[in-house]
Amino acid sequence: MFHLVRRAAFILCFALWWGIPLPAQQLVPLPHDRAIRVYVGVWDRFHSPYHNKTRYLQMTANVAAYHPVEQPKVDTFDERRILSLKVPEEGGWAYFHAEGDTLKLVFRVEDTRKRLGKLRLMVFGKGLMVGEIPASADGARLAGSLRYDDEQQYYLAYLFSKRGDLLAKLLIDRGWWDAVVPLVISRQFVPYRPAPQNPERVPGLRYPDYFFGDDGQWGQLKPPPRFMEERYITPRAGTLVVQDYSNDTSLATGVYPIQYPALRRRWVLIDTLSWANPHVRDSQMREVLQMELKYEPAGTDEGDVIRPVEVPPYSQGYAYWYITCLGEAKAMLYLPEERRRWGWNLNNLVEGIHQHLAGERDFLAQASARIANRLLKQPKWQRETGLKSGDVLPAGNRYVLYFDEPTAGYRADNLTQTFRLRVYAAYPDGNTEPMDAEVRMLHDRALVEPRPPFSPIPYSVRVDKQGVEVSLGKGWTYELHVEGYPEAKTTVYCPNESGEIHLFVHRSTKPSGAAGDGR
Repeated sequence: MFHLVRRAAFILCFALWWGIPLPAQQLVPLPHDRAIRVYVGVWDRFHSPYHNKTRYLQMTANVAAYHPVEQPKVDTFDERRILSLKVPEEGGWAYFHAEGDTLKLVFRVEDTRKRLGKLRLMVFGKGLMVGEIPASADGARLAGSLRYDDEQQYYLAYLFSKRGDLLAKLLIDRGWWDAVVPLVISRQFVPYRPAPQNPERVPGLRYPDYFFGDDGQWGQLKPPPRFMEERYITPRAGTLVVQDYSNDTSLATGVYPIQYPALRRRWVLIDTLSWANPHVRDSQMREVLQMELKYEPAGTDEGDVIRPVEVPPYSQGYAYWYITCLGEAKAMLYLPEERRRWGWNLNNLVEGIHQHLAGERDFLAQASARIANRLLKQPKWQRETGLKSGDVLPAGNRYVLYFDEPTAGYRADNLTQTFRLRVYAAYPDGNTEPMDAEVRMLHDRALVEPRPPFSPIPYSVRVDKQGVEVSLGKGWTYELHVEGYPEAKTTVYCPNESGEIHLFVHRSTKPSGAAGDGR
């Protein structure tokens, strides 16, 4: 008796030193043999991700009892259950994981008929023995603990009598305190967008009404982009990209912007959703969410956003792209599986998260979990959901940009070539001399397809004896003639290598002195 008291005092001091809660180890009778009462517990050092703290816990395990001739099955576990696990009532301690790779199963068995011989623990379904615990010499009680693999869920304990007869089978489920139920929150956000370039140059844009979003760069996530005030509003960020060009060739050509040429229609900015840990118990839910939230590396695309703008030959100006994009965020939250047995109604909690997101500047998972845990401080929300403040954990985020088809176009002027235009009087003897004249200039036809931009030219120009410079649009032919001399005309092709245009007025005689015109 003295030894038992001393041992109990040692355990109590050890527990108080380590802060180990010592719940009442309630022994329950076996349904088929009321003389035998059992208790099975889980004891070890556990870590709470929410609190980021570690402590010792002892919890009752889930135990189902079977007659010696019955076959234990997972499918019949709930109907044969005699002990149920209950996680701590504190928020943030409904989901936790073991600090090490093994756990300790604690056993206490009492028999008023003093038949107990030993307990043998096996890995359920694998035929591997973990160990044995002997009973007291009088067969009245059995107490001890065995280490087991943290990854193993089910174990099978056999109770033998002193004569070796099988008294009972105990199927042990260590519990789902390290399992979660995932909750996905989806929300649209306002992407950052580069400041628009020269919007006043592009016709049809109502600057600045067309350009939504905060100044920054596509892909910017610090600080995290803001959410819209209303949940169902579709926020699009817009910007304008302008690229000057000069196409001094006879062919149409494509113009690309120097900035942002590699934007993709679907751009994954961040993807931190992970299924490696912790466990998701519901296999159907796990498969569905794995398909929806499978990892996609940043930069996943569905084709180019910006395509070249085709501009005509012999033109200069600028091409523009009015680009809009939508930001969509998905977050995964973890809810503790062990709270699920109380029954859940999460619809109002999800709606409460959405109502408070507009004021948050954080990633969706972190903001949603913070809002949920803040709401769960109120008894009303605890009663409705069965959760406590600290039970909701952020698990990961995915931020994606979806780009719309850009509105693109160009503004162009005809490139020109400058000519020296002269008018000469030509005489029968072959001599010529410069003269003053009025020259008419008309567009004739385009030399290339597609046609260059049509740039107006002066209908007429006054030419003195020194000549005059005229600029003609490239890619066209022009008809030039001298006013009053219908026969003095010529067709000019532009561009032209000579850079000179000469018109000749044919006269029969030279003028005498300075008087007369020699006709």
